[in-house]
Amino acid sequence: MRTTRLGKILLMAFALPFVFWACDDDDAPLEFEVYADAFVMKKVIDNEVKYGVSYFAYGNKSISSATVTPPAGEPFELVVSEESAFTFLKETSEEEFVSSLPQNGSYLFDVESKDGETVQVTEVVENGTLEIPVITETTYHSEDATMTVEWEESENADGFVVRLLDDEGKVKFLSYALNPTVDEFNINSSSGSWANQAYSGDELTLQLQAFTYEADVPQEELVYSIKEISVAETQVTWGQ
Repeated sequence: MRTTRLGKILLMAFALPFVFWACDDDDAPLEFEVYADAFVMKKVIDNEVKYGVSYFAYGNKSISSATVTPPAGEPFELVVSEESAFTFLKETSEEEFVSSLPQNGSYLFDVESKDGETVQVTEVVENGTLEIPVITETTYHSEDATMTVEWEESENADGFVVRLLDDEGKVKFLSYALNPTVDEFNINSSSGSWANQAYSGDELTLQLQAFTYEADVPQEELVYSIKEISVAETQVTWGQ
């Protein structure tokens, strides 16, 4: 039996570690399995569209190390997720976004479990055409302490995620994945996950993340098969 859990989504983007694990009713030795995901990130920085790539390795056992070798590049190490030793990652930091498109091609993941088992997985990265979403309005509702965000419709997104970040860039609120036809969302106590409470006067970054999945992926593997994420941001003050 395999269960999937969304730890945090779209790391800047969906930046999304997902955790999966397996159990065997016969208590047979568990074979080490790994899902790998590498996806293009896109956002506007200093009035310019810039790009990056984020990397995730998800195991059904605790991982001791994970490295990625890009096409015609040098290998680099992923780091363990704060949420789980089953997930290693490298998220694109603000400083790592660049003006040039990421390199298309096969990225090689070499992953080792804490039991010493090794798995090699190839993940293909391909630049897409996902436009950066456009936030049109944010409205705070003082009567019930919620906030609504509205945006323009997208023709090619497979879904959206809404996030609130604090002044240190840490995720305060994370919505559930939203359908691609949605163009409005209300941030409230039950519409997603809160890391901690928002207080009146808090200066926050509201992120709207559009995402696409890789083509021809089984439904049960979609959470490990992000192709591209485009990020829109605006500054908001909770309570205003």
